[in-house]
Formats: sequence, C-alpha cells, structure tokens
Amino acid sequence: MSQSRSMSALEVGCNYAAGFIIAWLLAYFLLPYWGFEKSASASMSVTIIFTVVSVCRSYVCRRIFNGRLLPGTPGK
Repeated sequence: MSQSRSMSALEVGCNYAAGFIIAWLLAYFLLPYWGFEKSASASMSVTIIFTVVSVCRSYVCRRIFNGRLLPGTPGK
C-alpha cells in the first residue's frame, strides 16, 4: 500500500522535528566539552546549519534513487 502525499509530508515533518530537537539537545549539552560556551543560541545555530545540510543531503539522495538526478538511472 502506498502512502498519500499528505501522510508522506507529515512523516517527513515529524522526522525533521524530532531530529531538530535531538540535535539541539546534543549540541547544548556536548558543545561545552569542545570549549564552546553552553548557550541556547550557539546550540540553535549549529542545529540549524546541520538541519539545512541534512535536508539538502536527503533531497539529493532521493533524486538519485528516483532516477531524476543522474541520467540513465531507472525511475520516474
């Protein structure tokens, strides 16, 4: 059974929201071990950068596997 577009969007949104929260908490508690001050804003900055990179990575991988980025790959 295939998933509807709205359910796919909800799944992706939940996945990124959970990842964002986990990444922020990890950054907040782990950055001080590498000499950075423990601050919510520094943790948020790092989390936003990693989230943007993650979204781009996911998009490129999805396009590759759907055959829309590399010519000659199956899919549509």
